[in-house]
Amino acid sequence: MFENCLFLGFFLTFSAPSMAPPNVRVDNYHQNSVIVRFDPLPESQHGGDLKGYNVYYIREKDHYDYDYQGEKVSIGLSDTHAIIHGLEVMEKYYVWVSAFNSEEGPPSEPQSIVVGRAF
Repeated sequence: MFENCLFLGFFLTFSAPSMAPPNVRVDNYHQNSVIVRFDPLPESQHGGDLKGYNVYYIREKDHYDYDYQGEKVSIGLSDTHAIIHGLEVMEKYYVWVSAFNSEEGPPSEPQSIVVGRAF
C-alpha cells in the first residue's frame, strides 16, 4: 500500500540558549533599588524560540548558604533591563542573568554592587 509513497520528514531540535546574555552591568537606581542592564542574546545563540531572561540576585551574606539560591525576576524577550526594588541599603549583592526558552541557558558572571552606596 505504501510502497509508492515518498515520505519527506524533518525534525527540529531545540536546546537551551548556548550562552549568557553579554555585557551585564548593575548600578544603583534608588536608595534601595538597582538596575540591571545587559545586551540581548545574539539570535544564533537562542537554541530555539527565546522567551525571555531571568535576573537573579542574592545578598553576599546569603551567598554561602547552599540551600538558598537567591531571588529571581523574569522579564520578557524585548526587555534588556530589570529594576530590583526592596534591597537592603549598604548590603553587598551579587546579580547574574540567564536567557531561557523551554530550558534555561548558562548564567552570566555574577556582578556585585553595594546597594545605596551612591546615595
